[in-house]
Amino acid sequence: MAVVIPFFLGAVTMMLLIRNAHPLMRPEKPRSNIGPTIGWIFAGVALALIGQNLGFAIQSGLYGAPRESENTMMLLEVMSSVPIMLLAVVIFGPIMEEILFRQVIFGKLYKHMNFFFAAGLSSLAFSIVHMEIANIFVYAGAGFAFAFVYVMSNRIIVPIIAHCLMNAVASLPILLEYLGYDVLEMMENVEQMTQFITPLIGVFFS
Repeated sequence: MAVVIPFFLGAVTMMLLIRNAHPLMRPEKPRSNIGPTIGWIFAGVALALIGQNLGFAIQSGLYGAPRESENTMMLLEVMSSVPIMLLAVVIFGPIMEEILFRQVIFGKLYKHMNFFFAAGLSSLAFSIVHMEIANIFVYAGAGFAFAFVYVMSNRIIVPIIAHCLMNAVASLPILLEYLGYDVLEMMENVEQMTQFITPLIGVFFS
């Protein structure tokens, strides 16, 4: 709990500080309505996952970077030992990161330069803070995705929720284990179901 409280206080403080700020520093761009906003949230999750996988592929081709992120593996281990850390990783952390790297850094840069330079520089800062320069392309993939949906919606809540959902997907095995589910058994069931369904799909399309 002592570790989570600073994350909670940091997230609340940052939200209070920016509550009256215009999100994108470009007041001529309207904010998206509720329907498109929800759509951009899910688009943000999908694009971030695609961007990360593309980043992994680029890193592997350029300098053979391992697919596993040391930072992610460390967080998964901590969450497995201290389940309450899920709140920091899935909720409070993404709130602070999106306000800092998307609303403040990217937003300021985007006011003076084009999207690609602003997103690239903010993603570089994102990678440096996580002390994972080797995974710069992975962070860039997610950073570009979150910056894109932020620009399209002009609502900081969009990349915040998308980031929360993406971290929740990555933390799902820990959450299921904490709730009492046998993760290994579930994975075996999914694999068996896949082996059963795949031939049926082949017959259907043959």
